[in-house]
Amino acid sequence: MFLKARLKTKGVVGLSLSSDQISLAHVISSNGQLPRLELLESVCYEGKIEQEAMLTALVKKNRLTNTPCNLVLEPNGYNLLQVETPAVAEEELKSALKWQIKDLVDFPIDEAIIDCFKIPEQNNPGPGRPKLIYAVAMQALKNQELIGLVKSSGLNLSSIDITELALRNIASYLPEDEVGVALLHVAEEWSLVNLTQSLMVHLTRGLGINLRQLRSIEESLAGEFGVNFEDSTRLDDLILEIQRSMGYYESYYGQTPIGSLVVTPTNTELPSFIHHLALHLGISVRVLDLNMLLTVKTPLDLTQQADGLLAVGAALRTQEKQK
Repeated sequence: MFLKARLKTKGVVGLSLSSDQISLAHVISSNGQLPRLELLESVCYEGKIEQEAMLTALVKKNRLTNTPCNLVLEPNGYNLLQVETPAVAEEELKSALKWQIKDLVDFPIDEAIIDCFKIPEQNNPGPGRPKLIYAVAMQALKNQELIGLVKSSGLNLSSIDITELALRNIASYLPEDEVGVALLHVAEEWSLVNLTQSLMVHLTRGLGINLRQLRSIEESLAGEFGVNFEDSTRLDDLILEIQRSMGYYESYYGQTPIGSLVVTPTNTELPSFIHHLALHLGISVRVLDLNMLLTVKTPLDLTQQADGLLAVGAALRTQEKQK
């Protein structure tokens, strides 16, 4: 989004950077076959100096110098806002959005880089229902730091993208995406649900739950004493937010109801949580398995998938879908 792709080759590196971990995926597309995962590796680091050194070492060790790279940001690296589409020409859109969201971002707007992605048309739009768009704002200084980091590692930076679109890329390989699917992603400090159809993000919403809380909910559901009040409240709130999101998707866009929720892998199995969601949402709920979406040399375990999910999503940005 913030840096447009200049090269197109079969081999693509997806790179995700959290506060203490680097994840790198190398994906090669194959005509008539699923994308082939050549490499998925995650390493922890402390501090910016170690981050740069470890990324450079990863690139060198795996002989990925000059390989096109798509970097994906976690939600704390940008602001994502759903706003009315300014009534301006296409070439003026980003400039108009910059001033439209100036009071909605958490840093001075003159320090911002703005990008956007469009939302499908709403159902039966009328004069009182504005056309919406997602605006993405990122600090220019942070953007330049990331560009410098990736370039110094030896990778050829093609794009800087956001979590919601990396998850969209993964969802596009799910069979449910043809009719609409909800993808639930819970990370260490944040979570979100993406509602997509045919490579289009209709709605994305942050959720008030993190991975530590999700583990606690799973333990409570699986325990013999039942769910405690705190976990029960969080679980009820989560279900309500998912229901509201799916209801909005159905009514606003005139879509058939979503029949599937796919939960991205965590490093903990969640059978009781998955069963509870299916029971209370009344739809199919399952855990995503990257081994079914990619050609892999060795099956990926849950921890590998959880750590490397966004990197894989970034690597799939320029791949041709093969279903």
